[in-house]
Order: sequence, then structure tokens, then C-alpha cells
Amino acid sequence: MFTGATDPVPYIAAAYGVAFLCLGIYGFVQVRLRQRLRQLEQAAQHQNKRRV
Repeated sequence: MFTGATDPVPYIAAAYGVAFLCLGIYGFVQVRLRQRLRQLEQAAQHQNKRRV
């Protein structure tokens, strides 16, 4: 099929692998940031209740 050229399939597969890895890391970071934001919001609500 590809005479005298490098087979592109392994490179395409590697590119997909890297893309999925990046998406997985991005999703994990988003979940952690959302959890941290929730903790900060709860702490702020708790502080507001103590002041009233």
C-alpha cells in the first residue's frame, strides 16, 4: 500500500493515545478543581453563619 514510505498507522494510533491521555488528565484536573471549589464554598458559608 505504501511503497517506500513509512506506514502512518502507528503514528495515528500514538496521536489518538496522546489525545485520550490529555483528555483524561484534563478531566481529572477539572474534577479536583470542582471539589476544591465546593470545599471553599462550604467554608465560606460556614464563616458567614458564624458572623451572623
